[in-house]
Amino acid sequence: MNIDLIDKVEKELIKLACASKTVTMETLGKYIGIPPTCHKNRTELNELLDNLSDKCIAEKRPDLTALVVKNNGNSRGIPGRGYWAKVIASMRSELNQEQIDVLSEQYLHDPDYSLLRVATTAIHGQIFRYYNRIHFIQVMN
Repeated sequence: MNIDLIDKVEKELIKLACASKTVTMETLGKYIGIPPTCHKNRTELNELLDNLSDKCIAEKRPDLTALVVKNNGNSRGIPGRGYWAKVIASMRSELNQEQIDVLSEQYLHDPDYSLLRVATTAIHGQIFRYYNRIHFIQVMN
């Protein structure tokens, strides 16, 4: 995977976090020169986001990839299934299989996205606060 592209995506998402904003996959793809107009590009973007997510988790920072959201229908403003699948998978050590199955069913098959919308609001708030605090500290130094 291209480390320079991961860094570019990370920097852009940090700027957005500091401004309390989100971005669609289409806009992010165009910004980094990989518009998600074909399967190959969408796959590459998903791999970039997956690698960035792993980096955030390894560094014990809020996962910036939650800021990449859908732009259509009831799911507008909500991260995609790949993000949620990763969140649920990260809970495997804390939950039993029955609890994971219930979460997967409720979150990933929520027809009106009400549960995901509540979770997204909380996650975005956490990301915005974290990166705004970091930005404030940097400005003050």
